[in-house]
Amino acid sequence: MKEVVQAVESGLEDLSVSRPYERLTWGIRVPGDDSQTIYVWLDALMNYATKAGYPWTPGREQAGGWPADCHVIGKDIVRFHCIYWPAFLMALGLPLPKKILTHAHWTLGGSKMSKSTGRVVDPFHALDRFGPDVMRFYMAREGGIQDDASYDNFRIIGLYNKFLNQQLGNLASRVTRGKKWSVRGAVERVGGWPAEEWAEGPGSKFRNNSLATIASQVDASFDAYDPRKAVSQIAEFVRGVSLDTHLPAILLTRPSQTLSSRCRNHGTRS
Repeated sequence: MKEVVQAVESGLEDLSVSRPYERLTWGIRVPGDDSQTIYVWLDALMNYATKAGYPWTPGREQAGGWPADCHVIGKDIVRFHCIYWPAFLMALGLPLPKKILTHAHWTLGGSKMSKSTGRVVDPFHALDRFGPDVMRFYMAREGGIQDDASYDNFRIIGLYNKFLNQQLGNLASRVTRGKKWSVRGAVERVGGWPAEEWAEGPGSKFRNNSLATIASQVDASFDAYDPRKAVSQIAEFVRGVSLDTHLPAILLTRPSQTLSSRCRNHGTRS
């Protein structure tokens, strides 16, 4: 956003909201003047407001969700969204988006994707090939906010095999397909314990240093508009749980005498 601040502070020239029809024949004609066509960015940007119901019925200005809590845009259209668009809204007396988040680009083979050159990825083919959940994970895990990310099919396959299948998949299988215990029984046995019950003993370190903090860490990353960091934190948590192979057996499947006595003290079955 430094470039936006510098551009505004250095002085802005007037912006014409129309173009001669000879130069722009495919746009919307200016009402009452067929020699002019409405500037394409004015036409395009106003779609944000009209989609939210503008012009609004009095008293229902926020019914369509306006203004946006966070307007997400690509880094190559910052000037249009951070200078022109606020100016249009201010001219109409409309509230501005509360925040604007710019993101980096996806590249292919080290170059920016371009429809004109054919350097693109077919999203429908990718979804059919890998599935929507895999693509969501990949794009959140690898996509960049500040730095460009390189789209790579081999990377998708690698993340699927190493993390989604081997780590997350194996962990889910261990938890949900155990022959000697059930998820319901485990939750009923220890789910209601207060924090002080985890001060020491089997599983206390994992619970206090990882399980009890992961949710707030991920929330903080999303609040900072950093989904990549949030997904990385979840992945590290899953890896940590997967490495702690003794935890399900000690804490849930075969409670120690200490755990059994605690369960009886809390009126639950061990």
